[in-house]
Amino acid sequence: MESPHYGERWGRHWLDVAGYADSEGFTEFDSERRAAYRYRDYVIRSFNSDKPFDQFIQEQLAGDEMIDGPLKKLSEENIERLTATGFLRMAPDGTGAGGVDQNLARNQVISESIKIVSTSLMGLAVGCAECHNHRYDPIRQTSFFIETFRRWSE
Repeated sequence: MESPHYGERWGRHWLDVAGYADSEGFTEFDSERRAAYRYRDYVIRSFNSDKPFDQFIQEQLAGDEMIDGPLKKLSEENIERLTATGFLRMAPDGTGAGGVDQNLARNQVISESIKIVSTSLMGLAVGCAECHNHRYDPIRQTSFFIETFRRWSE
């Protein structure tokens, strides 16, 4: 654990789960995510510093809500919390691409984000609910779309 490569080795697994990519990944001509490396480095630092898992998850889901103090002069800790929310931006994103139906692109970004969060944190694949119901799954198709629409309309 003392090696600086520890965080790289084990952070790679979390980055795979989070869907980390250096590009938007939506179209054949997707653009580069110029600041994506900051999220990657946050994950590596978190593993190297042996950050408690609950804090690691809270920062990624609500780091922007955990900030205290003025936004003009953020502390290193608050910058770290904001960087952690990159987790919520790892889904393929076509909202900045030209020639793409923006309503469809926004819906797909939210849908993919829901899949990433639910799979990584709940151990529950809700992707099926986008198309159909399963007899014993706790997430129904109507619930999936009600939540997606609610997020999209905010």
